[in-house]
Amino acid sequence: MDNKLTVLASSMLLIASTAIGGPMQNSFEYTEGGRKFDAKEFSLDLFGVGATRNRENFADDDTIGLGAGVNYYFTRYFGASAETYIDDWDLPNHIDFSALARYPIEKWSLAPYALIGFGRQFHDEPQWTGQVGGGAEFRLNRMTGVFIDIRGVFPEDSPNLALWRFGVRLRF
Repeated sequence: MDNKLTVLASSMLLIASTAIGGPMQNSFEYTEGGRKFDAKEFSLDLFGVGATRNRENFADDDTIGLGAGVNYYFTRYFGASAETYIDDWDLPNHIDFSALARYPIEKWSLAPYALIGFGRQFHDEPQWTGQVGGGAEFRLNRMTGVFIDIRGVFPEDSPNLALWRFGVRLRF
């Protein structure tokens, strides 16, 4: 677990330092006011993840990892997402799809959201999963936000788990 935590922390720092010092240097500056949440919005998520058990079904073996996903909001309030994460180096292990509902509060640059979805795990124990959860995104500016969410994951054949995600959302 300590090695995974070191790899996770190092990877997140590398991503952040590359983005902050590179062509996206101004993307992490906070801007006050303005409309930050729009319809027809496409974004990329880069995140860390923590789960209350690993995919090999050891209930006492929490796990951490890295992930990536994409989101598209059809309207200002409703969208869809696709994502995956790794907690072992065995890509691709699974993919998840979710329907999203958010409520943007522009004066706070905040959008609480709820999600419901399904996924497919391909390795370890191939099975379908369902998920339901919620979180919040804080927008630094129109193009960049940070988020945290939690979801309950309900696998077809193995025990349920809780999954935390925290990361950066980059809008295109």
